Amino acid sequence: MDTMGSFSSRGQRLESGEAQIFSQWLPLRSWDTTEPPLKLARVAEPAPESAEGPAKEAERASEARAQPQDGGGKKAPEAEQQQATPSEAEVPQGPAGTVTVLSMAGREMAVCTPVPANVAALKAAIEAQTGCPPALQRLVEQEGTRMFDRDEEALPQEDLELLMVIDETPMFSWDHKGNPGNAMLEIDGSVVKCPNLTTDYVNVLTREPMRSGVHYYQFIMHHIGDEQWCGVSADPEQAGPRYSGRYLKAWTYYCGRMRSSSASIVDGTGCLHAKGRAVKEFKKLKPSGDVIGMLVDLDRAAIAFELNGELQGACAIPKDTPLWVLTHVDTPRDHVELVKLSLQDAPQESIEGLSGALLEITGGTPLRSQFACEDANRLG
Repeated sequence: MDTMGSFSSRGQRLESGEAQIFSQWLPLRSWDTTEPPLKLARVAEPAPESAEGPAKEAERASEARAQPQDGGGKKAPEAEQQQATPSEAEVPQGPAGTVTVLSMAGREMAVCTPVPANVAALKAAIEAQTGCPPALQRLVEQEGTRMFDRDEEALPQEDLELLMVIDETPMFSWDHKGNPGNAMLEIDGSVVKCPNLTTDYVNVLTREPMRSGVHYYQFIMHHIGDEQWCGVSADPEQAGPRYSGRYLKAWTYYCGRMRSSSASIVDGTGCLHAKGRAVKEFKKLKPSGDVIGMLVDLDRAAIAFELNGELQGACAIPKDTPLWVLTHVDTPRDHVELVKLSLQDAPQESIEGLSGALLEITGGTPLRSQFACEDANRLG
């Protein structure tokens, strides 16, 4: 596990009711240069009557009016001082603020100055510095009492220290909202069923792809009504009921046809189906209870499949390409559960298979006759 840490959908999460409520931070108000400061007028007390009499007072007032103002008509220094206001350069400015993002082990992951306006902008800045997609970022105040999980939430414009946890849940949760055939699907996190299936099939992809590293998955096949494909796809547009399993731009374990005794690797027995070709025979699955293991190394660009812990084969996958986990439901009774496990759970045979000789997929049998001449154009 990365030193940043990770947790799944079953991991811990801060509950809002447990979080400490903080007082809101208010920015300092700057000087108002458009209006003079408000002053309270002082009511003058009546001056005592001069002993010299009214005539003498009038004479002194006349002499004062006859004298020129100080500086040849300039305003008195006191009056000028009262009307002066601070220039824009003199207005005190608040601190720019810095967000420091740390891993769970305390390692500095990203530094953002000034503080971004909201959580979405901060996550985008973190992605630019770390490569971690916003969907996998979980940001928690260092004290662990507040979670920044709403993209539109405004950030306080002051120094912040946050902890970042990588949450891989979207990488093994099926995407219901973005699937064009979602009305036919029942999805609960990593479990997909299709009791309302009205088309021949629906391809289902995860919410987020794998982008780098090594990942180990298991497909728990609770029920296979006819035929299914389980693997990875480079094209998220293939989600939904538009593409048959034999037209997928994908690298998959074909389960075989449950109601067929044919030995055909195209539509009978189990097989590695990759980029429109049936490459090598794999063991055929039973209608329920089997587990397909899938070890994916994006840095080495290789994938290995196993059935119930027994390696079936490994082949190359594209480099520097995001890959979504995929399954293909085919009947209303189909039921698939996806699990993402630690690399320590992967069979040693599969790990060694990734570094050994990989199956050559270009020489396989075309899944459909037109693929013989179209696969280079259609699948890239």
